[in-house]
Amino acid sequence: MPDTVPYLTLPGMEREQQMDSEEWSEMRPFVSDGSEHSESTGYIPGAARDWWRSISTSAVTGHRDFVNASVSHEYTSAELQKLAGVESIDYFPANSYVYRTWLKQHPQKRTYLRWIMMWCIGTAVGLVGYLLYSAIDILASFKLQVLRQLLEGGDLGLGWLFCVVYSVGLALLSSAAVVYVAPAAGGSGIPEVMAFLNGVQLPKVFNLECMAVKWISCVFAIGSGLPVGPEGPMIHLGAMIGAALSQGESTTLGCAMPCAQREGFFGFKGFRNNKDKRDFITSGVAAGVAVAFGAPVGGLLFAFEEVASFWQQTLGWQIFFCCMCGVFASSLFKSAEKSLDEGHFGLFDTAWSMPYEAQELVSTHAVAVVPAAVLGLCCGVMGGLFTFLNVKVARLRKAFIGQNKIRQMAEPCAIMFIIATMTVLVPLGVGCTSSACVILEDTHELVCPEGTSTHLRTIVEEDLVPYVCGSDGTNTTKYNELATLMHVTGEDAIRHLFSRGTHREFSYGTLITFLIIYFVGAGITAGSAISSGLFVPMLLIG
Repeated sequence: MPDTVPYLTLPGMEREQQMDSEEWSEMRPFVSDGSEHSESTGYIPGAARDWWRSISTSAVTGHRDFVNASVSHEYTSAELQKLAGVESIDYFPANSYVYRTWLKQHPQKRTYLRWIMMWCIGTAVGLVGYLLYSAIDILASFKLQVLRQLLEGGDLGLGWLFCVVYSVGLALLSSAAVVYVAPAAGGSGIPEVMAFLNGVQLPKVFNLECMAVKWISCVFAIGSGLPVGPEGPMIHLGAMIGAALSQGESTTLGCAMPCAQREGFFGFKGFRNNKDKRDFITSGVAAGVAVAFGAPVGGLLFAFEEVASFWQQTLGWQIFFCCMCGVFASSLFKSAEKSLDEGHFGLFDTAWSMPYEAQELVSTHAVAVVPAAVLGLCCGVMGGLFTFLNVKVARLRKAFIGQNKIRQMAEPCAIMFIIATMTVLVPLGVGCTSSACVILEDTHELVCPEGTSTHLRTIVEEDLVPYVCGSDGTNTTKYNELATLMHVTGEDAIRHLFSRGTHREFSYGTLITFLIIYFVGAGITAGSAISSGLFVPMLLIG
């Protein structure tokens, strides 16, 4: 008769199962490998088991990076001690006699004040998003213009020196702000926001100091040229704006807004509770996504599907209104900026109001499903490889960098030094590409020299990087394919790849080279001590 052995269950559950003793003795080494987490990977026989354990175990710490998703995590004493310092939040509505009496006396007042607050949050997020993207464009454009002038003048060494000093300097400022001022501002901030919306009270995640550092670090990190994006920080910024405006109090400055301390026509004292704070933070998150992508419906769906655990139909309409206010405010501020030069205030520029807009339709065929499926499989494999790379880098970062502030600042600077060097040197091996036809950026008109054959046209955009490609005395446009993708921000690179009718603008060799460089750079940079997101890197890699 087989022996009776304990069956793996969740803590607190008691269950036994008849299992052969030899099978249990073979399985036990995988159940607990002596690592810090001691989690099961399931029964994997023979060589497959050895291969899985070799790639899923850190070479530095010996801990398991990947385990069976169906097995519950067993917390260590160190993890439990860390969790003990985090408070939980009670999101149930207040149920006191005084509060119920107040609600009966002000049923309509509370409703219209929520709509007013949603408008305030959406407008504020739109303003912050406009300032964020404007500052990034200024830093990135300055770097590109100076570097282009130096390279066109033949000063390759001076161009490399400027690119390295400028980029590493911005990366250093971005990292120093996070390391020394507000460590909670590092990363995208989405995990912290999701934790709060699920009832975890994390300290210093929504204070004014964290908000300022988040904005500054994100601007410097993206402006330097690191393979990161601003969409993740925009979500965190939106959440902080929602928390700040709805509560009307700053623990950093030690003051509060007068409207948050009173009741009346424009008094928000009734919103100073956990439930309302949660709802307004959710609206701020949705407005951040909407402003980042120019899509109010996208912001609403992101909040509903990804971050919110508490939802009501009325709250959904209010959040959608907040998203529309954010996109409208951002577009209005951009229009005001252009009106200073063109004098047309209120005219929305469709080319920039929606960064990833498709302005024309394209014919499709049923056979197109096959390459689309292959593309999906490739992206899924690359997504797994990206996660695997990032987890391995995170293990190494924890082992060699830890909490050392100097090393934390040195890491993004070293990454930026390598990327800046490759940005200047690698495009030299690609050479120049000639084009006879150009799509004008403003009018989208196709301009070709006289006598150009319709079968030999290589249609490109007007805004390309010539790099070291000189003019040959004709109207033919000469540009460097790899420099066009590497010398701009991630969003501008996506616009180049999304341009309609320019499928011959970049060759396969250029795309593969850029993919490898950007993929490795984004996987290593993610998780370092800067404020950054991964939405743009994932879109660009795809």
